[in-house]
Amino acid sequence: MIPFGRFGPFINNLKGATVNSPGNLDSDIRNGIVNYALQRTIGESNPEKEFPDAINEFLEKLIFNPKSINDTDISDLIRADFNEDEILEIINCGSLGSGLGRYKIIHDLLRE
Repeated sequence: MIPFGRFGPFINNLKGATVNSPGNLDSDIRNGIVNYALQRTIGESNPEKEFPDAINEFLEKLIFNPKSINDTDISDLIRADFNEDEILEIINCGSLGSGLGRYKIIHDLLRE
C-alpha cells in the first residue's frame, strides 16, 4: 500500500512484529488499530474499524493530538475492561499506524 522503498523490509518487519508477536490483544485487533490509525492520518474520514468501539476516542486523540491524552483517557480504557498491557499495545499500534501515515504523506509530498 505504501511505497517504503529501501526501508520496506524493515518497516514490514516492524509492523509484523508489532501485530503478530504474542500479546494480550488479539493480533486482528492490533492490525486493525495500525490500519485505522494509518488511514485516519492520511485523511480517510471513515476507515473500517476492526477493534472495539471503546478504543476509538482514545485513538483519535493519539493520532491527532497526543499531548491531550491524560489520566482520564487511560481510566476510561481501564473501565472498558482493558488492562495496562493491552493499553500499551493500543498505544504502540496506534503510534505505528500514525507514523506510517505520516511517512506516506511526506513521501507523497516529496514526489510532487
